[in-house]
Amino acid sequence: MLLPPRAAHPRAASTSTERLDLLDDAHRVFGFTITGGEHRLRNYRSVTTVSQLDEICTLVLESYIVDVPDGNTEDDTRLFADTVIRLNLQKLKSVSEANANAAAAAAAPPPPPPAAAE
Repeated sequence: MLLPPRAAHPRAASTSTERLDLLDDAHRVFGFTITGGEHRLRNYRSVTTVSQLDEICTLVLESYIVDVPDGNTEDDTRLFADTVIRLNLQKLKSVSEANANAAAAAAAPPPPPPAAAE
């Protein structure tokens, strides 16, 4: 499956083509490979796991490997990849919080009707 282009940050990539390699809803794990695009992540592969620690705390861990492109150092490449991951996780957090707030609002009992005037 090829996913449509997405960029975590406007300067991170002008295009990115990604392939979903692993999707296991039961174990809350997914993995993907970046197969093309205009960016600095060459041969990028990652696996992301989501672990529920308690009622309000969830741990999301993304592990990756990536080649260091010509003209870049290992530190430059790591900083770039870590920045993209951090931006993606921040977006995941905001979407998750919005979904949780919407679910809580939908589950809340309706307010009582106003008292009748005497």
